[in-house]
Amino acid sequence: AFLNGELEEELWMQQPPGYESKDPNQACRLKRSIYGLKQAPRCWYVKLVAALDKLGFKPSQADPALFIKKDENGIVYLLVHVDDIVTTSDDVELIKKVKAAVGEAFKIRDLGEAKV
Repeated sequence: AFLNGELEEELWMQQPPGYESKDPNQACRLKRSIYGLKQAPRCWYVKLVAALDKLGFKPSQADPALFIKKDENGIVYLLVHVDDIVTTSDDVELIKKVKAAVGEAFKIRDLGEAKV
């Protein structure tokens, strides 16, 4: 999930093990956030909020990890935990449309119904 986040600042890092070039003074410039960066979770959240906003979802005032979309077709809730999303609605077709729309924005896998 963190690789979807785009860095706002210019960041450089030492060459990772196994990827050293002949010149040890060279460094790698990061274009995307990676796991381990302090700003990685925020970069991912900003990207997720922007994508969900385009689909009509707004973060809940009570919990910024809960996104709600209300329209004439019904109401859909998306609950996000890092890169896992639980989707619920009283209309199964609406859930299918939301999954398809999110799938166009990000690479996703449908793990089926929640078991816990």
